[in-house]
Amino acid sequence: HPQYQIDVLMDLYNSPHGPLWTNNANWGNGLPCPNRWYGLTCEIDGTITVVNLFDNNLVGSIPESFGQISSLRQVYLNSNTLYGSIPQSFSNLTSLTDLNLYSNTLTGSFPEILFNLTSLQSLDI
Repeated sequence: HPQYQIDVLMDLYNSPHGPLWTNNANWGNGLPCPNRWYGLTCEIDGTITVVNLFDNNLVGSIPESFGQISSLRQVYLNSNTLYGSIPQSFSNLTSLTDLNLYSNTLTGSFPEILFNLTSLQSLDI
């Protein structure tokens, strides 16, 4: 696992009050994939492809660094209490097929960068 991925995941954990998540099993414990951090799906080589933290009491903003995990194909952060805007760094998620952010309190205009995600098949914000 590249260290930057661990750093980004810990940004996500720390920004929306990770200790208060409904399920934060193993977050911050060693490497994300071998230690089965809750809500992550990985390929056999340790590439993180899915972040599924829906309805998990995430409260806060999505960190700008989140878009650095360019291997992501599916992101489910819906049904939480996320606020602020969708980070511009999402433009780096060129493999993304599913993005679910609905049932949050996100604000700001619809980021046009999402239109450039040509692999995107399902968008629910």
